Amino acid sequence: AALACERPARPSGRPERVLLLTVDTLGEDHVGDAGRYSEPAMPFVEGLLARGTRCTRARTPRPRTTQALASLLTGQYPHRTGVRVRVDRLQEGVETVAQMAQRRGYRTVAVVSNHLLTRQRGLDRGFDVYDSAGDIRGADATTDAALASVREIAPETPLFLWVHYIDPHVPYHPPRALAKHFDPNYRGRYE
Repeated sequence: AALACERPARPSGRPERVLLLTVDTLGEDHVGDAGRYSEPAMPFVEGLLARGTRCTRARTPRPRTTQALASLLTGQYPHRTGVRVRVDRLQEGVETVAQMAQRRGYRTVAVVSNHLLTRQRGLDRGFDVYDSAGDIRGADATTDAALASVREIAPETPLFLWVHYIDPHVPYHPPRALAKHFDPNYRGRYE
């Protein structure tokens, strides 16, 4: 696994607020300045990329949701996390970034939308709040849930927030107008 990140200077006097944003099946070539579209496809996310820490060389040890996220949240390979297939549980004793953040006084919140990311996978370890809604919650509702959780935390409190979206995953059901805007040849839902 490899990760290369550039971090901008943090404004002094403000508490650290860390947002880990993950999206099932979203390729880097569809975000930011990858040149795939003539206009920004995700302006808000692209604004976050411009202001935040951007990892430009990220590799996953396994291109599957549970295994990849277990490795991302622990910094360990699947043979160390015990998460080798999608229904495995994170092994006891494997520390997560949320646990490290808690020890440093951070509030930790996860708002995830994917039927695999239930508490049974063990990825909730170290989160004060772990809101898992399966596949039934779309991006707007996931974002609303994350914002509602953050509003309950005092602004001076350090925060580690993980938000995971599933929307681009098959079956992909984009709003028709958005699909037509970015793909004039759109012919309907892909199943």
